[in-house]
Amino acid sequence: MLNRFAAPLILFIAFVSISCQELEPLDDQLSREVEEIDAYLKANVTDYVAYDQSGIRLVIHQFGDLPPVHKGQKLRARVRGKLFSNGNYFTDVTFNSLLDSIGGPGLQYGIASLMVGGEASIYVPSKYAFGSTATNDVPANSILVYEVKLEGVTRTAVEQERFNSDTTTIRRYIADNNLSGFELHPSGVWYKITDPGNNIFPRVYDGIHFIYTGSLLSNGNVFDEGTLSNTSPFGLIDGLKVGIPKMDEGGSAVFLIPSGLAYGPQGSGTSIPGNANLKFEVELTRVIK
Repeated sequence: MLNRFAAPLILFIAFVSISCQELEPLDDQLSREVEEIDAYLKANVTDYVAYDQSGIRLVIHQFGDLPPVHKGQKLRARVRGKLFSNGNYFTDVTFNSLLDSIGGPGLQYGIASLMVGGEASIYVPSKYAFGSTATNDVPANSILVYEVKLEGVTRTAVEQERFNSDTTTIRRYIADNNLSGFELHPSGVWYKITDPGNNIFPRVYDGIHFIYTGSLLSNGNVFDEGTLSNTSPFGLIDGLKVGIPKMDEGGSAVFLIPSGLAYGPQGSGTSIPGNANLKFEVELTRVIK
């Protein structure tokens, strides 16, 4: 059951859950463009770079700490697009719309790979931009760079109603069990650091090793436990995406996670019903920078 933690789609350091199409393998032109991008980044960039197997690169200027946008949610973002070749800007737009209405697959993929509140430059090879089609401002076969500030996400009405209900349930669970020391993350996750570590904190794309026990908040039934290695917080359910970066290496924590930041209305397998609030006990054994 360990693979329940991984989002089901595309590899981005770990697994990225996005609504746009899967990106194709590298071809000769794409490989050349990726080499050109990587050479530039190596020579000129000191910020954190996330490398994806598609060839898309994210330079993270500021890490966000809220879950990424998901299908059906509106996002608020400022996007400035420029040509990699000369730095000329061809667009400067503020979006308040669904992800799949924004730009092409490369931009959508990059935005879906950001935590909300984050800022990044997304380097997109031409294959995932305009390809061989030229526009008034973008020549054919142009590598593009999108400067993105992902300001917020709006839940759907159904999601917000469920979130409100889950929050009430978790508050009652804390009160009924006389729990203390829990903090409320802005995402809606409740967490308690039970043991501090060595002050090495993982970023959301860093590699991590951890030991975990997952149980249903409703009845305490354990649905999974074990060890995960060589994964990243971004490859986990949203509640752990935001929770684990609050831990440091060698430390342990408890997370109480609303269903919308876990497995949602669909649940998972036979052990996790729909709209289930979860409890995770986690020991972070290693952080790989």
